[in-house]
Amino acid sequence: MPSTTLITNVRVFDGQTLTPPQNILISDTTIADPSSLSSSSPDSTVDGTGLTLLPGLIDAHVHISDHEELRTLATHGVTTALDMAAWPAERINALRNQRGLTDIRTAGAPASTPNSTHTCLLHLPECSQLTGADMAEAFVEDRIREGSDYIKLIADVPGPSQELLDALVAASEKRGLLTVAHAAMSVPYAMAQKSGARVITHAPLDAPLSSANAEQMKAAGRVAVPTLTAMVAVSSIKRPPMPLPGTGPISGGPPTSTPQMPVVPPRKPDYANARESVRALRAAGVPILAGTDAVAQKANAPFFVPHGASLHEELVLLCDAGLSNVEALQAATILSARWFGLKDRGKIEVGMRADLVLVRGDPVQDIKVTRNVEAVWCNGIRVDLEKE
Repeated sequence: MPSTTLITNVRVFDGQTLTPPQNILISDTTIADPSSLSSSSPDSTVDGTGLTLLPGLIDAHVHISDHEELRTLATHGVTTALDMAAWPAERINALRNQRGLTDIRTAGAPASTPNSTHTCLLHLPECSQLTGADMAEAFVEDRIREGSDYIKLIADVPGPSQELLDALVAASEKRGLLTVAHAAMSVPYAMAQKSGARVITHAPLDAPLSSANAEQMKAAGRVAVPTLTAMVAVSSIKRPPMPLPGTGPISGGPPTSTPQMPVVPPRKPDYANARESVRALRAAGVPILAGTDAVAQKANAPFFVPHGASLHEELVLLCDAGLSNVEALQAATILSARWFGLKDRGKIEVGMRADLVLVRGDPVQDIKVTRNVEAVWCNGIRVDLEKE
């Protein structure tokens, strides 16, 4: 028989507001109808009085390298993490489907060029260093073979040409894969838009998006993952980061033969530009997802964004940029699930995956209370918060 947990007298975030107190049943790995217990008693009971039950939070932009990071995410209520660059494939695939830990999806190795800023800074693997549009289809096929769930392309200056970005998006769509484009400055952002990438991650730091840019995003059916937490971190760097010889901040693998060529941005990065870009995107009706660009401190990255805790900070920053508390909660639950094709999560309904977060307080009234995590379930398994 499946194990059962009954959460009693708890208010539930239904995607728009909080419901009156009710009972929620976890049966094995899914949410079940409490009436199915009939006269039997659950294996365990949790008193939800004064608490709010949220769908498991989804971080739509992280970098994952080990089990420790999955555990940290889980203890903060992040039950699904969308990795945006990881290699080799064997390492990231070994982190899938870990019992009682955060569930992941991954882009695998991202697409760039031999002398791009990111190739030099992050020591991207040889498979990421494309020299022409004729390599796009093979790149996508290789990622599919390795198990990538979507394709990540890096719009950068210097970096991939418009022709290469266009070819990557076309090859991905031909195979039915979602494309996610990195773009943290105005010119790369425009290139990402022109390429047709469905998801654009980050927000311009050199100048805010205009209302016309935002309207173009909306008209084209694109979605934004601003990663405001990372934009704060990047804009606080006093000078352009110099890559460290022999280290790879995200991959952790050996360096490539690419020469070290850090590029000074034409304008000093300013977080205010990213915040105003989010305001423009929201005003235009562009869907906004919550992502952090979380990366471990041990990765030697030019900035540090902690796993788990950063998503709660991201929700606060999104609200500061104009989103309502409800919109911020949607950005970390149902919208991220919808855009990345995760049909079994993102909301609390019978039959859905039992990814749940119990918090103290009312996040519809005060978004900061999402930090008050009382309990977390990953696929029906309760996370031991005491081990963190």
